[in-house]
Parts: sequence; structure tokens; C-alpha cells
Amino acid sequence: MTGGHEVLRLLPGTDQRESRDRLEILTALINGPGFDPLLRADVIEVPSEHPVFGWCCRVPHCERAAHGTSDLCDTHRQQWSALGGDEADRAEFFRTAVPLQLTRAVRPGACRVVGCERMALGHKHRFCPRHDNRWRRATARAQAQGLEFDLDAWLSEEEPYPGFGVCLAACCHDGALSPLGLCPNHDQRYTREGRPGGADLDPPRY
Repeated sequence: MTGGHEVLRLLPGTDQRESRDRLEILTALINGPGFDPLLRADVIEVPSEHPVFGWCCRVPHCERAAHGTSDLCDTHRQQWSALGGDEADRAEFFRTAVPLQLTRAVRPGACRVVGCERMALGHKHRFCPRHDNRWRRATARAQAQGLEFDLDAWLSEEEPYPGFGVCLAACCHDGALSPLGLCPNHDQRYTREGRPGGADLDPPRY
């Protein structure tokens, strides 16, 4: 002890030769005959029908991805559940189920109000949540008064709103839907997983 402070001693550094030896062993294992060649590439692309890491629906010729922890796509999973999900009839279900083609979701993009930077909801009218709420109230008022709602006139009078930046999920580049900072898809996933951390909007209108 010196001046009330403990004397610190440097730990011995890692032997560079030991690190090289470990790297050589790892390289030899990766290049060995028992290592799956699929995992040797810098960018790993797993085929949908891979015997261990396969991600495609088990219904023959179905092109859709399996849903969650199930080995069936969402549509076939619902059909299987509706039949009772009896394992004894699984082979018969695979034989009779109609395979489905792969579908691609189209991103809704920005709100259709001119100049609005917020993300649109995924329906045909393509409004952000705030403009969607205003549109619903405007159409309800017109119906209550027995008037025909003029969408073009309404759009011309609406003011645009600033956006909320890019989704905070590290893997995502879509626009955020709300001040919470999540795109529509990640906001839905956050809700499904019980909103860990308790992040929420108060009030929910923005």
C-alpha cells in the first residue's frame, strides 16, 4: 500500500502464439469434412428446405415462410388449428393442403397529404395516423349532415406534419410511425411481445 492506495500490477499479456494456434485450430475445423459448407461463407444464405435450418412452410410446394416457432406458414397454421391440430392427421393435412405462392408486402410510404413526412398506415387511403383520424372525423361530420364528402377539397386544406425520423430498430431503415420511434412493423412486434420496458405514448394521439 502506498499513500492509502493499492499498488496495481499489470497482468501478463496474451501470448500471440497461443492466439495464432487457436485461430489455426478453428480454421482447420471449419475446413474439415464434418463442417457444413453452408456456414463457411462470409454471408450465410440458408436455403428454405435446409434439413436443420429450413425456414419454409412444411406443406409440399408452399413458398411461404414458416410462422414463428411453427413449421407452417401463418395461413396453413390457422387451417391446421381449425382442424384441431391432431398429430395423427398431420400427414393427411400435408397431402390435401393447397400450397401457397410467396407474397410480398408493399411499403405504404409517406402520407398522401402533400408535404406530410409521416408514414402512412397500410390501407388504401394512405394517411398517417393523425391525418387518418382527421379524415375519419371529417367524413363522419359530412355523413351526419347528409353531405357528400369531398376528399380532394379536404386534402387541399390539410396541413402537413413533420416526420419522426427512421425506425430505431438497428436492422430497419423504414420511417418511424410515431414519436415512439418505431416503424409500423416493429411497433406491432413490440406490442405483441408485451411492450418490454413499458414505452408508450400518452396521450396516444399524435
